[in-house]
Amino acid sequence: MNRRTFASRALAKCLAPAVLVGALLPGTALLPTVAQADPPRFYDDNGPDRDWDRGAARGELNWSGDVDDTVIVYVHGRDVRTRTVRGKSANNINTQLSGRLPRGPISVFLRERDGRGSVRVVQQPTPDNDFTAAVRIHDPQRGRSHYNFVLAWRPLSPPPGAFGY
Repeated sequence: MNRRTFASRALAKCLAPAVLVGALLPGTALLPTVAQADPPRFYDDNGPDRDWDRGAARGELNWSGDVDDTVIVYVHGRDVRTRTVRGKSANNINTQLSGRLPRGPISVFLRERDGRGSVRVVQQPTPDNDFTAAVRIHDPQRGRSHYNFVLAWRPLSPPPGAFGY
């Protein structure tokens, strides 16, 4: 069993209780939807550390689009995907990526955001999620509204022995 398969199975075992608890507790219905939804998987021939370069570990994603209710924006490497969780499909989506999201110890954060609802980072890239970042956009009012955000990343100093270093 390779490292990705092992990590995916371990993550599924951890999330199963959260999905069950969320289904039973009022007011937590959105979290299980996000937790149980399978983010897009990204496969390539590189190992998780192959393209790590601290000098190239800075970059950003400029995202804009029209959102009705809730969407999750996933970023992996140079790939950006938008998944509708609830409501109508997001449209008029524009993305501009400077650099790639590295496969190494980084932190993602929102530098700018604009829209009538909330925009939050809900997943930091780690080996357990195949170095995939996720941003949740929630529009609480009826109908679509236009959203913009800038997701930026910077390198972290890895702890000794982390990520195979």
